[in-house]
Amino acid sequence: MKISLGLGHSFSRSKVTTDIKRQDKHIIQAISLLEQIEKNLNLFSMRVKEWYSWHFPELVKIVSDNKTYVQLVALLQVSKSNK
Repeated sequence: MKISLGLGHSFSRSKVTTDIKRQDKHIIQAISLLEQIEKNLNLFSMRVKEWYSWHFPELVKIVSDNKTYVQLVALLQVSKSNK
C-alpha cells in the first residue's frame, strides 16, 4: 500500500512540473486535460451512435444532442434488462 502511494505521488510530481518562469502552467495543463476529456467524450458518443444506429436508425434523426442520446441508450439498456 505504501509503495503504491509513493509511486502515485512520484508519478503525479513528474506529470505536473513547476517552472518558476511560468506560474500558470497548472492552468494550462488543466485546460489541456479538459480538452482531452471533451475529445474522448465526443469520440465515445460518436461510437455509441454508430453502434446503436444499426438497431435504431431512426433514433439518430430524432435525438441530435450527444448527451441526450447516450442517456436514452442507457435508459433503453435498463428497460431491456428489466424485461
